[in-house]
Amino acid sequence: MRISDRQWYGQQSQRIQDKRLEMSKLQEQLASGKAVNRPSDDPTAFNRLESLRHRLSGLDTFDANSEVARRKLQTAETSMDEIFNVLGRTRELTLMGMNSTVSATNRQDIAQELGVLRDHFVQLSNTRFDNQYVFSGTATDTPPLDDTGNYQGGGAGSLVAIGDGAQVDLALNGGEIFNRDINTLTMLDDIISDLENNDLDSLNTRLSEIDLSEAQLSQSRSRIGAKMRRVEITTEVTADIRAQLSLESSKIGDADIASVISDLVAQEQSLQAAVKIAGRTMTPSLLDIL
Repeated sequence: MRISDRQWYGQQSQRIQDKRLEMSKLQEQLASGKAVNRPSDDPTAFNRLESLRHRLSGLDTFDANSEVARRKLQTAETSMDEIFNVLGRTRELTLMGMNSTVSATNRQDIAQELGVLRDHFVQLSNTRFDNQYVFSGTATDTPPLDDTGNYQGGGAGSLVAIGDGAQVDLALNGGEIFNRDINTLTMLDDIISDLENNDLDSLNTRLSEIDLSEAQLSQSRSRIGAKMRRVEITTEVTADIRAQLSLESSKIGDADIASVISDLVAQEQSLQAAVKIAGRTMTPSLLDIL
């Protein structure tokens, strides 16, 4: 079958246009480093890459939540460690005051130092993170303890997603930490009062109260430590998942740069050949249009 000049021109023009489009696609892959930049490149691969991007974005959220959880729990641990120091020094001062050879005046001096420790305990109980009270449970705008040491915060219920199917409650109940078995602030006030009043009989009963206060603080610190460990383990698992998803995304979507360069060179040569062939048969005016 004879091909008309119009058909011939159309075929040559389309051939040149196709090669230019292919070169444009290869140049885009070379610039982006990606083999799949739009659905038309590979619909199946593009859909899978979109799914992987969504999963990776979710992991970013988990990582951000985990970092907030880690910092808050670390802040709580640091404050509780310092409260342990307060209670340790309180024990030392109480033992000093219990010594029968210590004068009433010296007990007044001990009471003054203990008063400073008492105020420091209040400051530590009011520790904040991101301008919210750490030990007030869900009532983060309210100081955890009132003037008598009674808990006035909220309970649990501040769950934060830190991984696939993993959550941690960041609402730390100061009532359990400071008041579950004994009111720590009231205990400190009572010891100060015993020292000021030179009441040795009452003072001699205070060591067991200090033991209770340390025990409830220790148990709460262990629970916080367990939450910290959960955050750490979940973060490690998330990192492993991220590595797997990133590897799959790279295998599907990343371009083989060496291969792209080779294909681009071949397409350039093919385009040049197509133009030469067309140039032998097309009129100069038509070549100008192309």
